[in-house]
Amino acid sequence: MRGHDDVRDDRIYLENPDLPLVLRTLFRARVVGFASGTRIYQFLPPRPPRLHYSVFTCTPEAVLRFTDVGLDYLAALLLTPEVPVDELIAANLRFTAAQRGDSDSFLQASGRELAQLLRADYGRLTGILRRCV
Repeated sequence: MRGHDDVRDDRIYLENPDLPLVLRTLFRARVVGFASGTRIYQFLPPRPPRLHYSVFTCTPEAVLRFTDVGLDYLAALLLTPEVPVDELIAANLRFTAAQRGDSDSFLQASGRELAQLLRADYGRLTGILRRCV
């Protein structure tokens, strides 16, 4: 079976009802923080998240609330296995800067945090920072 350029999204499943039976999506998430009551923490929660919870993009308010407590979560992202970590961090910083609305000051603070975390790897640091613009 060959795809057609004009067949997209939901229409693909309408034209190929067997796709959900033969395709599978693998999703992995990295927990970098949690909320308890009104407090935000940027480390692992005492218990793992429940299975089969829905995943959604954070609202700008949630992003602001999470990153207002600091940037400690970047250390956890740097240790993420099996993904292109530098690309992940750059994408996270671009998304977060856009959601916060203060992209210049946020990216400067993030750059300082990453400079501390990657002080022994200048090449890697500059590679990540170049991807943040």
